[in-house]
Amino acid sequence: FEVAKRHDLPLDNIVISKDGKMTARTGIFEGQDYHTARSNVVELLKAKWNLIKVEDHTSKVGYCERSGCKIETIVSTQWFVSVESMAKKVIKWYKNKDFEIIPKRFNKTFEDWIFNLRDWCISRQLLWGHQIPVWYGPDEKVFCAENIADAQKQANEFYGKQVELTQDADVLDTWFSSGLWPFSILDFDMWDGDQSEMFKKFYPASVLETGHDIIFFWVIRMMLFGYEFTDQTPFETIYLHWMVKDKHGAKMSKSKWNGIDPLDMIEKYGTDALRLTLSIWNTPGNDLKFDESNVENNMLFVNKLWNASRFVSVNLSQEVSSMSLDDIQWELKDNYWDLLFHEKWILSRIKHLNDISTQSMDNYNFSEIWEELQTFTKNEFCDYYIEEFKLTKHKSKYGEKVITFVLNNLLRLWHPYMPFVTEEIYSKLGFSGDLIIASWPNISIPRNEQIEKDKKLIIDIIKEIRSLRADNNIMPNKTIGLQVYAKNKNAEVIDEVLELIAGIVKAEKFELVDKKPKDDNLAYGIIKAGVEVFIDTANALDIGKEIERLNEQISDTKQYIAILDKKLLNEAFVSKAPEKLVRAEMEKKEQAKQKLQKLEEKISKFQK
Repeated sequence: FEVAKRHDLPLDNIVISKDGKMTARTGIFEGQDYHTARSNVVELLKAKWNLIKVEDHTSKVGYCERSGCKIETIVSTQWFVSVESMAKKVIKWYKNKDFEIIPKRFNKTFEDWIFNLRDWCISRQLLWGHQIPVWYGPDEKVFCAENIADAQKQANEFYGKQVELTQDADVLDTWFSSGLWPFSILDFDMWDGDQSEMFKKFYPASVLETGHDIIFFWVIRMMLFGYEFTDQTPFETIYLHWMVKDKHGAKMSKSKWNGIDPLDMIEKYGTDALRLTLSIWNTPGNDLKFDESNVENNMLFVNKLWNASRFVSVNLSQEVSSMSLDDIQWELKDNYWDLLFHEKWILSRIKHLNDISTQSMDNYNFSEIWEELQTFTKNEFCDYYIEEFKLTKHKSKYGEKVITFVLNNLLRLWHPYMPFVTEEIYSKLGFSGDLIIASWPNISIPRNEQIEKDKKLIIDIIKEIRSLRADNNIMPNKTIGLQVYAKNKNAEVIDEVLELIAGIVKAEKFELVDKKPKDDNLAYGIIKAGVEVFIDTANALDIGKEIERLNEQISDTKQYIAILDKKLLNEAFVSKAPEKLVRAEMEKKEQAKQKLQKLEEKISKFQK
């Protein structure tokens, strides 16, 4: 078509008919299929001595996805929409920022299309779709109407008599039909200026959410129609999401057999696990590499939230669970300074989580917050706060209300990502109403950043003690002795929650000291400058495993000393290496020997 236009060739010079056979235009080849005709053309050229040579050529002819047949391009009559005047309206309001595209980098894609828009071919030779509302009279006269009755009326008036009409066999382009979506769902009347109440209320829509790959095919089409028929944008914001690809980044297709059936994923892992996987990687405009292992991991996370909520449910009274969230919040605010340290901390953290979640939602960045939500749920709420709640629930005046308030708000924050499990938990906890219509959290309890900073120190202490227990093979059911060395402000913070720390790490005896213990048998760890922990493992070790561990360390240390000996006994190394390097190797050997001596002394105590 483009070649013909450049060379002023007649566009009606059709040589291949719709059945793939040669037309009368081809002379002696008429009626032959294209494959036979090509071979015969070559033979004819040979017979006339006009064939110079034959050589292989790699062409880019397409093949039909369904039949596997070669696609032949033919010129045909189609219906077009003239878009020039329509596009100018869209461009005008685009420049006036009448609508916003998110992410902004797709503005360039939008501009590339809208500034170079060609007339739109809207007819398709398909067996399904909206049939084109055009009817033909006996002499191919065209009548365009909303329905056959109106078309027949036009024809009768034109011919002055009753005539038989034939509707165009083509259907409308899919994107033409779907481009009418903003109108069809709102009862828009193309012919009557007095629109429905629904249209007046909901047009234009706030947000259109769709894939970035159809910004031209669908988004621009709706814009053309919107400004043409209403002088308004159909959407104030256009949010473009990613495409789901396989884990290697390839586009999913039936021919590659790399697609994922969502029903299979739901059957194996649950709807929420699949939805969460797709939501948390929803970085605007970036494609998602789908990996089934991520769905499995999210299923485990959903189970963790479920189990944590079950624990809370057995510790909630009907009185508290039926209280309104506002009433609980006011009571906690009025009695804030009577709350325990960890209760103030978790309220500060849920306030922070609420603020950044709201900001992310407002900015359409739905993936930005998931890591914060997951970290809070798994690490802060489940691993620390619930454990602290268990240890203090009998002496805390407001503990039940704090955990109710936190979990209720947490379920609301998670609900857009995991609607089914959160709704079920919300119901089982006895909270009033349905979560799907509950308001978005609005936490007015102020954030306490000093409490959060102090809590970080406490968490670091707990982590270090747990690490020391693991390193020393202390059995989970055994208790330890604990001494925490700290001074000044750190000592004040630790002293307030030392009993709680001891309960979490299973320390039977515990104390805060201002001088470091000198007992070499104590395992110790340094948290930060001025804060150290010392644990007495005498009654808590698995002796067999400890001897095994010490033997491994002795063996490794002896091998290390042997390597150093070999290097230091090498005359070439000692004579040629810098003195500083040789001295450093000798110091390493001496330190290793001292470590070996301590290990042997320690294991000898267990073997007596």
